[in-house]
Amino acid sequence: SLEGQTVSTEPSAAVCAVVGLAGPYDLLKGYQNTTKQNAAEGAAVRSMLESFLGGSPEKVPDAYREASPVTHVRKGSPPMLLVHGTKDTLVPIEQSAFMEEKLREAGVEVDFLRVEGGTHDDFGPGFDEAMARLLAFVKKHLQLP
Repeated sequence: SLEGQTVSTEPSAAVCAVVGLAGPYDLLKGYQNTTKQNAAEGAAVRSMLESFLGGSPEKVPDAYREASPVTHVRKGSPPMLLVHGTKDTLVPIEQSAFMEEKLREAGVEVDFLRVEGGTHDDFGPGFDEAMARLLAFVKKHLQLP
């Protein structure tokens, strides 16, 4: 019985679904992988990470760990759609593959769309499929008509 209890009609602020587009999910691995990028791109990524986190992983390892989404994956985390281009050189697709692995290990619903030939800022011919999957995922988890 709800007699005497207040029932909230306010919408919840809880995250009910996440869409990740070519995301960096493990910042330590991202920093380490900059040696595999071309020199200018690798230097730019290191500079961005160091500026954002206050130094290199050797100086501030806790900042890298805490800022990495993979650190916060737990059973009960919201479902996640990962979309990543196979030719992304700025954020390698391995970032999404690792996130998918962590989500599955935690028993979290995950869908991973690898966009063949897609880069970090252009999914090319895979754009329409990516947007259709994104829309279907959002409609399902937000219970939209």
